[in-house]
Amino acid sequence: MLSLTQSSTHQVQVIDFNLFLQGSFEERQLIASQIHLAFRETGFMYLKNHGIDQSLIAHSFSNSKQFFDLSLDQKKQLSWSGDANYYEKSGYVGLEKETLDLSGPGDFKEMLDIGKACGNKWEWPLGQEAFRNNIGILYPELTKAANNILEALALALDLPDSQYFVETHDEEDHELRFIFYPPINRPLKDGQLRAGAHTDYGSITLLFQDQAGGLEVKLRSGEWVSVPYMPNTMVVNVGNLLQRWTNDQYCSNPHRVVPPQTEESDSSRYSIAFFCHPNSRTSITCLPCCQSPENPSRYPSILAGDYIVGLLQATIELS
Repeated sequence: MLSLTQSSTHQVQVIDFNLFLQGSFEERQLIASQIHLAFRETGFMYLKNHGIDQSLIAHSFSNSKQFFDLSLDQKKQLSWSGDANYYEKSGYVGLEKETLDLSGPGDFKEMLDIGKACGNKWEWPLGQEAFRNNIGILYPELTKAANNILEALALALDLPDSQYFVETHDEEDHELRFIFYPPINRPLKDGQLRAGAHTDYGSITLLFQDQAGGLEVKLRSGEWVSVPYMPNTMVVNVGNLLQRWTNDQYCSNPHRVVPPQTEESDSSRYSIAFFCHPNSRTSITCLPCCQSPENPSRYPSILAGDYIVGLLQATIELS
């Protein structure tokens, strides 16, 4: 098993989003400034009162568990098995088939990715109708929540168009991911983690996790710190494209999921991630407010879709 540097307990900032959703302009500015600070310092925050019904999240975890309890043959009915999966961002990915840290072995996890509308057109395994219907509710709710955060970011950066980020994401080309980390009932390969150290690809990620723990983020100082489960919140973090947009003002910090460091290695872990991506033809170019003659743009312009698909192709192995 990989020898890990001991992470410290670090309280990632907790932000009450209700004031942004319901408050005055001044209160919305206050919340936007808190998000701005969190994204500059750690690239991570906990968001409470985010507007998503907790019962919907609970049902989503329950349905996810039922799906991953299916036989491998049943799950493979939805396998990530062809080039189209990279563009649709959809399909089942089996154990060790994604390698987030390309210097190590495949991650000790399974996952099911759902792109825009793909959940409705698939031929789902028997008994998964409730899961399919749940996804049809969850995806738009997560999209709405992401748009609210994107609007807050436009305010935080004092952009002249408060809808700039919302409009550059309005094709809803996002990626909803259900992740299952099975019990570790055999020795892990050298360097293997439940999820290797990586950065996310898009603009922002919304994450719900269970109480099993293991998520860590690497700060700019190089220190790994824990991002534990916190009831009634979601974790939100910066992705690579937002870091590029802001010329490194917001940090897309590496994060990982480490195996349990106790005798509880036989425990499972579940999480739900929503990767918020810009429209595929959006050119990611440094915002004028984030550059100056003294601080020129550090990145060339790229198309969001090409960038994301390239990373998916590099990290996910076809079944």
